[in-house]
Amino acid sequence: MLRYPVERMRQMKERHEARFRKAYAEFEAQFKDYTDELSPVHCRTLRRWEEVLNWHGENISDAYVQSDIDALNTLADRLSKLTDAARSAFAFVVERGVEDSWHNSFSFSLNEMARRTRTTRQSIIDIFEELKRYEFGHIHSDEYEPEPPEAIVYAPTEDQRYHSEYLTGIRSYCQQTAIDVGEVLVELKFNLLDD
Repeated sequence: MLRYPVERMRQMKERHEARFRKAYAEFEAQFKDYTDELSPVHCRTLRRWEEVLNWHGENISDAYVQSDIDALNTLADRLSKLTDAARSAFAFVVERGVEDSWHNSFSFSLNEMARRTRTTRQSIIDIFEELKRYEFGHIHSDEYEPEPPEAIVYAPTEDQRYHSEYLTGIRSYCQQTAIDVGEVLVELKFNLLDD
């Protein structure tokens, strides 16, 4: 006679395997890339964008509008590869930073950013390493200038010598329409530029 009946052996085997499945699932969940789940909501018409900013003037062609739609949606797609923390830091500097229109960039004091966000300088530096890797910004410090380090952000383009002007447009558009910059640049609701 068997010490353990077949059915009992199956139950024991199932319990044993279930423990390892659960442990493996928990381990796998720790290393899931949540940016893969993020889908930006693309703009389609830019009607309100054009109306609010008068981006191309009164004689705007469909080709210009379509090139703006394509460029903004490409920006949204590239932003979707960043973590929430990186997009939040990026939006913070766009919304509150000092604009450098010559370089199409925005800057904010690293020290003040740490105080305002109640985040350590090192955490911000770490976040900006991600922004640098994806060509969205960097921390600038110069040993020969007495200025404290600055967090600088910009929108990448195919030609890395230049930055996109669209961040200036997004900031201005959000200021004039009372839309939170974070809704566009963090939540990636680029459709808010349509209506």
